[in-house]
Amino acid sequence: MAPTRLPHHRSKRAPQGTNVYRCRVCRGVHALRQCQRFLNLRGEKRLRAVLINKYCPNCLAHEHSSDACRTRHGCRRCGQRHHTLLHMADQPPRRRASARRRSRSPPSGRAAPPLQPRSRSSSDRSASPEGAPEISLSSLLHARTTTVLPTAVLRLGNGSKSFETRVLLDACAAESRINLSFARSLGLAVTKVGVDQACTAVLESRSDKTFRRNVIFRVEEDLLIRTPIREVAAPVREKFATLILADPYFYRPASVSVVLGADLYPDVIQPGCVPGHSGTPAAQSTVFGWVVSGSCGLSPQS
Repeated sequence: MAPTRLPHHRSKRAPQGTNVYRCRVCRGVHALRQCQRFLNLRGEKRLRAVLINKYCPNCLAHEHSSDACRTRHGCRRCGQRHHTLLHMADQPPRRRASARRRSRSPPSGRAAPPLQPRSRSSSDRSASPEGAPEISLSSLLHARTTTVLPTAVLRLGNGSKSFETRVLLDACAAESRINLSFARSLGLAVTKVGVDQACTAVLESRSDKTFRRNVIFRVEEDLLIRTPIREVAAPVREKFATLILADPYFYRPASVSVVLGADLYPDVIQPGCVPGHSGTPAAQSTVFGWVVSGSCGLSPQS
């Protein structure tokens, strides 16, 4: 009888009749749910690994997204539509508007005072012409100045195609966000994660060819920011004429559907600052170019 020959790489060979693919997290040959490196991650890092490596967050399969997933089982802990391994047990649920309203309601047994409409008194109305516009804090603050928010033009896409996009840099935002309609127009796959929606995109700088990041965005239906509210005066623009600007048309009012938050802010900020003075904004160096922000004078026609 001929001696039995052992197959090479026996430990990596899958049982006959099963489909096992290379793990995208550790490059081993096993399913994601069996990956020890993946299992050692905390909940939020597991979710990040699933989204960036394009696994289905419902069943952890690698062939499809959550939109095409046929699995009807949800999380065994909370019942939401995501895999149990992605359950974030150490994160409290977000407070909803209804909960906030209940927290402001009066104690039991005390009648709530009637709601008063936010309108001026009769004496206030008599002091101004009929039909005169209401005075708001925003109109008072921006009566003689306008505020420029730091914007940049960069490339954003799904890995195969990219488009030039105007974004807002916001170091006070805990996470990066994108408008739902805009994400779909870019061809980004939107995934449901519990009650929220998320998508991944590839972010590239136009000026720094080495800068490329995979970004996880929170998807919001009503995200739309307009900056500046008025066109900035020419003398203010001339202050930055010698700089390579991240947004060459920062002075023109336009809408922004993408916000880069604190999760990316340390990666994009570079040393270098042009301080602002009375009536002019400041400029900060970034991997996208110089971003301009601050309060400044209005254009003569405003």
